[in-house]
Amino acid sequence: MVSCSFAQGNQYITLGSYKTYAQAHQALEETKENGLIKELSKRHRFELSTQKIGQYFSPMLYDFNDTRMIPLIYGILKHDYPHIKIDYDKDYKAKLTNTTWFFMTLLIMIVSISVLIINHYYTLYKNLKEDHERLQKLKETLSMKHDEILKNLGYKIERSTNDMIHARDKIINEPINELTPQNIRHKFKAIQDTDKILTDTTNQMIDFLKAKSGKLKLTPSSFDINQLLESITMYVEQNYKGHSVELIYEVNLNVWHYMVGDFKRLYEILVNIIDYSYRHTSSGTIRLVISVFEQDKSSFLSEFKIIDNSVGVHKSEEEKIFLPFHDPYAKRGLFLSKEFAQLMGGTLNFVSRYGKGNIFSVTIPLKLDQEHEQIYRLTSTRFSSQELQKKYIGIIERDEGVALAVQKAFLHSTKNVQTIAHYSLNDYDVINRFDLILIEHSMINSSLLTLFESIQQNKELHVLAMHSILSTQHKEIIDSIIERYIAKPISPSNALKFFLDTYKQPKIVTNEEEIVFMEKMDRHLHSDLPKQFLQELPETIEATKSFLKDYLGSSLLIIDDNILHQKEFDDMIHRTGIKYAQARNAKRAIEELESYYNRFDLIFINLEIEHDKGLIIAKMIRSNESYRHIPIVAISNEEFSPMEITKTGINAFFNKPITVSKVYTALHHYLEKADLGAPFAKLTQSEHILDITRGIMQASHNEALYLELLQEFQSVYGTSGETIKALIEVHDYRKMKELVVSMKGISNIMGANDMYRLLNELESLLQHQRYSKLSNYVSRYIEELEHLNTSIEIYIRSVTA
Repeated sequence: MVSCSFAQGNQYITLGSYKTYAQAHQALEETKENGLIKELSKRHRFELSTQKIGQYFSPMLYDFNDTRMIPLIYGILKHDYPHIKIDYDKDYKAKLTNTTWFFMTLLIMIVSISVLIINHYYTLYKNLKEDHERLQKLKETLSMKHDEILKNLGYKIERSTNDMIHARDKIINEPINELTPQNIRHKFKAIQDTDKILTDTTNQMIDFLKAKSGKLKLTPSSFDINQLLESITMYVEQNYKGHSVELIYEVNLNVWHYMVGDFKRLYEILVNIIDYSYRHTSSGTIRLVISVFEQDKSSFLSEFKIIDNSVGVHKSEEEKIFLPFHDPYAKRGLFLSKEFAQLMGGTLNFVSRYGKGNIFSVTIPLKLDQEHEQIYRLTSTRFSSQELQKKYIGIIERDEGVALAVQKAFLHSTKNVQTIAHYSLNDYDVINRFDLILIEHSMINSSLLTLFESIQQNKELHVLAMHSILSTQHKEIIDSIIERYIAKPISPSNALKFFLDTYKQPKIVTNEEEIVFMEKMDRHLHSDLPKQFLQELPETIEATKSFLKDYLGSSLLIIDDNILHQKEFDDMIHRTGIKYAQARNAKRAIEELESYYNRFDLIFINLEIEHDKGLIIAKMIRSNESYRHIPIVAISNEEFSPMEITKTGINAFFNKPITVSKVYTALHHYLEKADLGAPFAKLTQSEHILDITRGIMQASHNEALYLELLQEFQSVYGTSGETIKALIEVHDYRKMKELVVSMKGISNIMGANDMYRLLNELESLLQHQRYSKLSNYVSRYIEELEHLNTSIEIYIRSVTA
């Protein structure tokens, strides 16, 4: 530590204090070597020595030439000795003149003010420089974003245009199975609907520009929160049918029924986000959680939270997803959701858990529609009978989150709702506590059905099966125990309706609009899952071969290597107007399914094919997403158990022998009856003779070329019946084989199905030199040729008329 002390007669600066002289002397020598001390000694002339002060020894600076320089020297030395402390001698203080103190004070003030001024202007300069750099970066960022938006917009328009062209080409190239005015109108409407791809992009651009310019106006109106949910459900079903991700609605119990806000913009905000989540989520669930936070008696904040199980977004990419037209593949854009949320006075917050999923939180101020809400609560005692309040509802779900969401939907109507744990599924006492069971349809098995049946023998128990509205893989199990199928996600309004429908109670509605919407949703939520029978199909005893004509125009694939079965199907289906193809092994079955002109409505499969490989072939078919929608009916025997059959994806089965009554039952459950009174029904009935639709397709969709092909066939082979007869009589089998082979090729291209099959049989006889049987085919060939010529003539006249 350095201190200053001034004696009465002389003035000293002591540099530290030491207990021994040796220590003080060593310190003095080190001080003399200090460059700063040397320089000061030359300029201001002072001496250095060691003196004893009291009990301590101190290095000293003394004998100053000009004592007025002592404070200045002290100030300079202080920089090298940060702990210096000035302690002036009282006598010396008295000797300091007023002039000295004045100049010292003035000097300090000047230095201080200079430092303050320099510091102020430096700070100002630094701030200005930082502002300039920040503005420059902002300018560059805005310029880059502007360029990126334009580039993204270009990609979006290009992508939308290509999608529209691709969709149109696909529709145009898709075959028309039946030439009816209704089918033609449907095709043209489908082509027109592709315009919507480009229209949606245009509307996004317009909405974005309006929002940015402040010209987009809100149109508040009263709406039902349940209608908002059902509208979202319809959008998701139309765009993501077959997707394995399940949509869940979780509406908290304090959410009002009727609200006031811009329904259209709120719908678009949520649909845009859900659309994004579906495109980036491959499994699991997407949850829409709705909560309200009251602000005052008539207004509140509504939070709509969308939570998905996607891979999430990396931190560096989070800003990009809200950039306009960032994703050219997106049908909708998150940037619009953000703009609309801000326009409605709310916010859209986004949190991504990379590797786990995303959370979108939309908070919007909405008002309570007190008038409608009051009417709803007054008229809605909910149940006509108080007995329903005592009914207990149990929910069986594979996913606990889905179970809780369904439970909450029913809690809006009744308090007696519980989820049933998986370990309690076979517990009679647990299940017996409930009056209504809602079960995920993929969890239904024979043991559960047996348990439900045993309970139903002692009390009234209703069982409803639930399935995702997007599901296409599972089957609707046909069993008297299951009352009906209902689709998820379930809104509070639908939960109430399902409950009341079960007990034949009418739902009380408040206005005509709600009635219309309910009817629309009834049609929309009707289960379209393929039916699955866990027991053998019953026989329709009264059915005859003529009954099969009810399904003319339908197309069957018969997978069977049993020659007797093939003949039975041939005899049964011949001249019914039903088209069919036969496959004797797995390879041929897949080839038939992959054939572009085959659009099968139903598959029959013999489980004993290729030494009991029927179940394996059924699994192969079900593993291909393109064929999962085609019902499969198995031809079985007592060796295969019902559970073994149905778990492979087969919809139904019947045991041998094959009869018309069994086949008709299968057609009745899985095919739609044709309108036999329709003007095109007779043409359809003759498709087994001449399949015009298939023929035109195989002529590169060129009807003029197909017409020319038919005319050429008539001129070359129209009288070949006599030629065949003559060749058999003279035993010229070589020429006959040449004729059959050439006719077989052109018959297949024309779509002359019966003639093609007949020629195939003749070729087989000629190859195996079974010449003795050829004479039996002459009359059949002439008859078939006559039918074919008649069909060709009718078609030619209809086209050229």
